[in-house]
Amino acid sequence: MNSGQGEVLTTVHIKISVDGCDTVGVAGRRRGVGATDYLHLLTSPFAIKDGRSKFFQYDDAPISTEHCDWLYGIFGHETSCTRYWTCWNGTATEQLCIGGLLYNENTHSCDWPDNVEGCQKHPLCNDDANGNVPLGKSCNRYWQCQGGYPRLQRCPAMLVFDRRSLRCVVPPTEDCEVPTTQPPPPEEVEQEGEQNIPNPPPRPNLPPGAVPLPVRNRPRN
Repeated sequence: MNSGQGEVLTTVHIKISVDGCDTVGVAGRRRGVGATDYLHLLTSPFAIKDGRSKFFQYDDAPISTEHCDWLYGIFGHETSCTRYWTCWNGTATEQLCIGGLLYNENTHSCDWPDNVEGCQKHPLCNDDANGNVPLGKSCNRYWQCQGGYPRLQRCPAMLVFDRRSLRCVVPPTEDCEVPTTQPPPPEEVEQEGEQNIPNPPPRPNLPPGAVPLPVRNRPRN
């Protein structure tokens, strides 16, 4: 391209090659998969009068923030086996593995506990990693162990938790009687009824003596 001053300028081309962007980090604080964990090889010919180009390369060290070893990627949680971090532009968002799954550092996904090494089971679930555990003296709530981690559960209506069979059963049992459902106090019923009464539509601002036209109900589809 001619610049108009007798000098020929070459077009600038930038080429970036990525090396090891899928490399898995080691366990611990520096763990996870980062989308920017690479060595930049920046090849940029720039305009010079004799037509020759210069080349340069540099190392772009990973930029880390809180919970993120790199600006983009997925990283394991520092203290929890059921949680992990997703990082986008250095902003970390905490995610949770549901259904009794644990975060697998090797696959960077939620996985079955049998496939995840290094996570200790909760003391409540030492006897059975996928069993039920009574919750104190409660008759309708209990702990359900999922992969070694307890989750609070409630028996369906009119059922109680049996400490012997460790299941929700029809009462009575040795520890629990038939649950009773008491109606709410009359004051709460009246207040709830008043709240459910629809308010009349607002009246339009009309001059004195004017009568508003009746509103027709819209046909139902």
